[in-house]
Amino acid sequence: MSTALSRQLVSAASARRILKFGGTSVTGVERVEVIADVVAERQAHTHPIVVVSAQAGVTDLLLEAARLAGSGGDYAPLLEEFVSRHEQAIEALGLVRGKLLAVDDMSEELRRILQGIALLGECSPRVADRVVSFGELASAALVAAALQQRGIAADAIDAATLIVADDDNGYPLVDWAATEERVVAALGPAREVVPIVTGYLASSSTGVRTTLGRGGSDSTAAILGWALGADAVEIWTDVDGVMTADPRLVEGARPIRSLEYQELLELAHWGGHVVHPDAVRPLRDRDIPLVVRNTHKPSDPGTVVSGSAANRNDTVRSLAVLADVAIVRMRAGSDGSARAGRVLHALEQAGVRTLVTSQAGSEGGVWVAVPEGESTRAVEALQRAFAAELRAGTTEPPTVGRNLSTVSLVGTSRGDFGAVASGVITVLAEHGIDVRGMARGSEAPSLSCIVEADAAADAVRVLHDAFFPERVDDDTAPALRLETATDDVVDLARRLVDVPSVTGTERAVVDLVEQILIEDGWQLSRQSVSPGRDNLWATRGKGEVTLSTHLDTVPGAFGSRVEDGRLYGRGSCDAKGIAAAMIVAANRLAREGEDRVDLLFVVGEERRSDGARAANQLPATSRYLVNGEPTEGQLASGAKGTLQAVVRVEGVEAHSAYPEEGHSAVHDMVALLARLTDLDLPTDPTLGPTTLNVGTIDGGSAPNVLAGSCEASLMIRLVGDPDPVREQIEEWAGDTAEVTWVSHVPAQHFKTLPGFETSTVGYTTDASLLEAWGTPLLYGPGSIHVAHTPDEYVTVDALETAVDDYQAIVRALLG
Repeated sequence: MSTALSRQLVSAASARRILKFGGTSVTGVERVEVIADVVAERQAHTHPIVVVSAQAGVTDLLLEAARLAGSGGDYAPLLEEFVSRHEQAIEALGLVRGKLLAVDDMSEELRRILQGIALLGECSPRVADRVVSFGELASAALVAAALQQRGIAADAIDAATLIVADDDNGYPLVDWAATEERVVAALGPAREVVPIVTGYLASSSTGVRTTLGRGGSDSTAAILGWALGADAVEIWTDVDGVMTADPRLVEGARPIRSLEYQELLELAHWGGHVVHPDAVRPLRDRDIPLVVRNTHKPSDPGTVVSGSAANRNDTVRSLAVLADVAIVRMRAGSDGSARAGRVLHALEQAGVRTLVTSQAGSEGGVWVAVPEGESTRAVEALQRAFAAELRAGTTEPPTVGRNLSTVSLVGTSRGDFGAVASGVITVLAEHGIDVRGMARGSEAPSLSCIVEADAAADAVRVLHDAFFPERVDDDTAPALRLETATDDVVDLARRLVDVPSVTGTERAVVDLVEQILIEDGWQLSRQSVSPGRDNLWATRGKGEVTLSTHLDTVPGAFGSRVEDGRLYGRGSCDAKGIAAAMIVAANRLAREGEDRVDLLFVVGEERRSDGARAANQLPATSRYLVNGEPTEGQLASGAKGTLQAVVRVEGVEAHSAYPEEGHSAVHDMVALLARLTDLDLPTDPTLGPTTLNVGTIDGGSAPNVLAGSCEASLMIRLVGDPDPVREQIEEWAGDTAEVTWVSHVPAQHFKTLPGFETSTVGYTTDASLLEAWGTPLLYGPGSIHVAHTPDEYVTVDALETAVDDYQAIVRALLG
């Protein structure tokens, strides 16, 4: 293909999506059925790559078997349990035995390795890695066979052949360059067969099998996504996403629909281990969205983590608990600052993690919160570092306070954490919970309190009640904001119109809409489409109806004015006035308690619809999509599609004084185009005739030179199946020209509703590219006939009527 659009379409078609399923998500027939459904759905838009963990509990089982074998214990029952679990899975999944000989071979090899460990009487880390690898290898074989049996071509791939990682003092250190080379070579080309990759596993630079450590399956997915430049990485687990608190501790915990990478890393640091932090950093480096979803509730949208997730006005986003914490105290003497540095240096040299540090004023006392399991090592390190002072009696020995936990509040950069700290102390004091220490984070704002371990659960519950009070909408701003939410459709439309946003330069208007929706209490996610260009998704819970339109305009921007009952301005009709009507309608519905409405605003509609193509990959939950275009206040029953082609004729250049020595491509093109009117193109009883337009002609180099080549662009407005039209165009071109098909947007028939007038439209919309968002409807105020003119306008009455109509449409759809 010869155009920028065609290159973009090829890129979209080759997009990779990484789907990681954890241990609980690959255990049981129902969960495997979910995997099959998700993979089949993703195949319609991307090339999915699946990463699987071992079945729940299998990794611990194998590690214990290896330990028992090395210590002379009876490992046989654990080996038989491993075999039995996978035998039962084969039977439950209804798999054909012949496809799973690999699992049988694995069981025998595992048996031999454990026998070898028992004979040697020891199990080295290298051999232990080999033992635990059987969990992932068996899981990948099972899932691949199950997908094959369900009609999805799939094969199991050992991640040790893809990921290179060497041991660095017990921590896997990934060789990113070597890994990227291997991953791109193996998984980069478009594949008809879905790869089922083992999580957790890797190999060293010398080819020795190793692992990525606990949580390593998340890291596998992130590494593959990083190497392939995936459009997203989805982590499928057993919770609804990242939650406002651990639901095991807080009954009212609810999912957070959007987070920034750094917020998730901060949560992970303080004990919120939904996603391993090693899986977040590589995705952050290449700005690849991370989506956390629940295999038990596959329709739930989960949490989207990105670099541009909206910072809402909520000061606190989530609470996390880190158990088994100890405080190591040391009275450092008069020169407190210098000795505080020595304390931290001593702990670092001993490999002790410092969670929170504080220093008293008068005597330079220092206390450091550390993991309780490292507290003894911390004390020994300080005794060595301050041996001279301890012998001289100029300082006191370090002491340890145990049985503590940290309760951390993680929030956005807009939060006033001074006020939060005061509020936290007040709330905990009212409930008789003593705060032993506090610290504030720096990278992503957080506030951590140290409390007695047996008070941690109560602390989380009372703080959650304080910062996340019950309200009708899910994880949104307080209900009070609904009373003051944007409600003047004309004023809002003017604000949007006055921000220029020609396709490709939409960032400023997206920022404005984001801020308006934040103030109105919406929960937002921004989806990167290209550098500086984002889609915007707003929700108040789990949307079942989505109101959607685009925010870009054609060139020729001019500001808003209201005159003679009309709102003038570029985009007033197509489609910023529509966006304003949708926002006001959705706010009014929210005030009535209706939280099942989402808003989706995309970029790029006027040129190549790249925003809609990207938005179709989001985890939408809606059943109906109300797409906004100027339909003169009627529900459109159908819209024509488009088919774009480039026609190229080759000639032979020669001086025009000697035409016999050449052959003019322009002459041939002109003669060819003259025969376009002879084509008998299809007609539809609803949409009318197929139409064809020659948009541009380009060829030749000079008036006195016979043209060596000539190109013409065709825009065909479809009313049905594109294949008969393609066949006619190919036959028309014959041997004279080469036809390159650039893009296709199908004709569409829309849902209509009783009580609404209907009509058809001749233009193409984004609705056909947003099938993931539900059954489409098309409605909007204003006329397409004035939309792109120098005097574009929409009447004020039409805007206000549209607000009422959008509400009526939503009510009708939701019943």
